[in-house]
Amino acid sequence: MLCALVFSCSAKKQMVFVSDRHGLSFDVVLHAEAALKGCDTLVLFDQHNDVSSYDAEITSFNWVGRLIECGAIKKVYWVPAYKLDDFAKRANQEYIKKNLSELEDVRAERILNAFYICGLDELKRLNLGKVIVTFDFDVLCKAQEPASFIAEATTWIEAQNCRLLTLAFSSVYQDEPAESLNWLEAFVRGYSKKADWRISCGNFDEKPESNEENERWNLWKNEPEIYSRFDAGFYRGAYFWLNVPRSVQTELIKKGISPYNENDSTTAEILRIWKNESYRAFYEKYSAELPQYKEIAVKALNDALDGEIFPPVYSSSDLTAQDSVGVAVRFRTVQNDRGCLALYCGIEDIENAVRYCAYEAVKDPRYPHIEKSELDKLYVNISIFLSWQKMNGALDFVPGFDSLIMDNPSAPTEDLKRTLLQASVATERAYSTQDFLCRLCRKAKIDSAAWQNKAQNLEFHKAPTITYTAKVLD
Repeated sequence: MLCALVFSCSAKKQMVFVSDRHGLSFDVVLHAEAALKGCDTLVLFDQHNDVSSYDAEITSFNWVGRLIECGAIKKVYWVPAYKLDDFAKRANQEYIKKNLSELEDVRAERILNAFYICGLDELKRLNLGKVIVTFDFDVLCKAQEPASFIAEATTWIEAQNCRLLTLAFSSVYQDEPAESLNWLEAFVRGYSKKADWRISCGNFDEKPESNEENERWNLWKNEPEIYSRFDAGFYRGAYFWLNVPRSVQTELIKKGISPYNENDSTTAEILRIWKNESYRAFYEKYSAELPQYKEIAVKALNDALDGEIFPPVYSSSDLTAQDSVGVAVRFRTVQNDRGCLALYCGIEDIENAVRYCAYEAVKDPRYPHIEKSELDKLYVNISIFLSWQKMNGALDFVPGFDSLIMDNPSAPTEDLKRTLLQASVATERAYSTQDFLCRLCRKAKIDSAAWQNKAQNLEFHKAPTITYTAKVLD
């Protein structure tokens, strides 16, 4: 869980802690409770009650129960909807009992007795005194009017004696990416109370907390088009925050968002990317054109299958060139790559480069040639590379953001002396930094751990990359 906690009992401002997984709130609440001298009431806006018989470790589905058991929280006001009648309250009471059914009676009773279930309408009539508030955005999934719920919830929270507010997006429980990310943006933009905003972005190689989470991730794998910076998709761990829409990033930057843990290098790097002006300009210049480039690639694919021939396009292999862009077009199915070509840099006409890359990808000699009969199963991935930079060691990059080129002067053949691995591969497969490097080495047909061996004399370059993925046939 989290460490090197930054919550200070001397701080006069409220802290707002942002994450994707709700379980990360456990340590934050635990240490805030100690700093706030006995604030032991938790207001839980959540579709779930986050209690469970599962006992092995703190997770997003048991963290509230564990806070009760350790004595940090004595009362929980659970708000799963705007309004609850008596039947709905009893149903939610039974839901808690079901989740605790395999726990010892004494422990289950203690957790159950700590809960008071109410709607937001009833909560507004209560005088709770000092509270800790936690808001899970999955509470909006079944709300009839999410915008009104957000407005009333933020107004209520702002009026409370609340020194700590935690926000959990909970992407695994969301149904509609674009809609739910709009809710996040609306909440952040509309929350006006002065606060110290902190975030934990998680890890790039996040592991599933539950069977439900694993099933949802596997479902997303079957829809490769979600892995695009220009569609509101869902991603694992740190990849989620790396890919949130620019509008969400902007609202959080306005709040002065910073890492919760001062030693959290992943979160710090993601926030630096959000604030990087050169990347922002690169993004704004090319992002709107990517759907058009996709159409150009698909037309070139069909033309190539009909026998049309495309002349080569000028590009450069000089990675030191500045203010230069490169292009890659990759075709894939859900499970496998089907063809790819990349032009590293020096591209002057991107549309022409996309056409040529698509044409060459159709007959990529590493794979069976693409055929018309499989077009309904194909996805196309367009990547645009910013200028390449020499890396300060193999670990000097951000997976999912940087594409990598590895030069191997000792390669046995000319075609293996330079190997590219696109950033989108890391996002699609939830690679860690090390996983990505191992995959790069395997692609170069050398030992997967060769990146760690200085005697190999490998040289690495990275390029910030924007990516767009869509079905070939809409």
